[in-house]
Order: sequence, then structure tokens, then C-alpha cells
Amino acid sequence: ALNAGIQQARGAIFVFVDDDVLVTPTWLRGLWSCLTEERADVVAGRILPSWEGGRPAWMTDKVFRLIGSLGCLDHGTERLRAGGSFNGRWVGGNVAIRREVIQRLGGYDVRMVRAQDTEYSNRCLRGGAVVFYEPSALGYHQIGADRSTPGYCRRWCRQTQYYQAYL
Repeated sequence: ALNAGIQQARGAIFVFVDDDVLVTPTWLRGLWSCLTEERADVVAGRILPSWEGGRPAWMTDKVFRLIGSLGCLDHGTERLRAGGSFNGRWVGGNVAIRREVIQRLGGYDVRMVRAQDTEYSNRCLRGGAVVFYEPSALGYHQIGADRSTPGYCRRWCRQTQYYQAYL
């Protein structure tokens, strides 16, 4: 679906947001300002969790980080460029990518069921793309109660690790 959208789109910048991410009024302006001010190739926005029914008691910050943050991305409140303290990691739930980058590096790997964004993030960094994290491009990932159970998180981790090994 990502590649089909890319092929059909006519713009110079592709902006991807997951259907379960609610964006804030500053979201698009944050992406655009970072793209233009920093001449970024890729801008990853901040994604914070929004727990349906509240965050489970067993889901400590450490556990949340260990399981991959369930599609969230939080590198803090400052704009960061890949390198130094920011490793360039981003997730596909809130990201803007210039057309030139996709034309140069190709589309998403359709063999990946999970972690397509991780693979693409790594490819962008290896390919020399200028990657930024922009916290004002903020979205909230809606995490339902069904995705807040230990069983779901074990499955999530197992599938994610399978694709990490594949990479």
C-alpha cells in the first residue's frame, strides 16, 4: 500500500501517518518547518502513547522501551539531526520523506510484514539522507486495551525480532 501510494502521488514530499495516530494542530507545520529550515530529506515526528483505559501498571518505562514502544517515538522536546545523540531511528507512523530520497533509494521492501519502516529508516541513513527528529510534529498513538496485554506484547516482540533478524 505504501509503494502504491507513492506511485500514485504527484507531490515532492510524502507524509505518512498511521490511521491510529491522532495528530495535533502543530503537526504539519512542524514537519514543513524542519524540511525547509534544515533542508532535511526525512523528518520524523514525535509520537506519544495514548492509552485506552489508562497505561497498565505492569508497563513500566523500561518495559515500554524494551518492547519497541508500540509504534511510538519520543527522542525528547528538541529538534535533532541524525548523528551524535540522535541515532536517526524513526517509525513510519509519523514521517515526511522527500520524493528524491525515495527515487534514489527505492520504495519499501514488500517482503517485510513488520518493520518496513525500520528497514527503510536504516536504508535512508546508510544512503546518506539527512534525517531529523521534529518534536513539534506531534501525534498520539491510540493504544487500545487489546494491545496493552502481556500476551499481545510478547507476540509484538516475537514478530518484531523475527524481522530484525531478517534484516
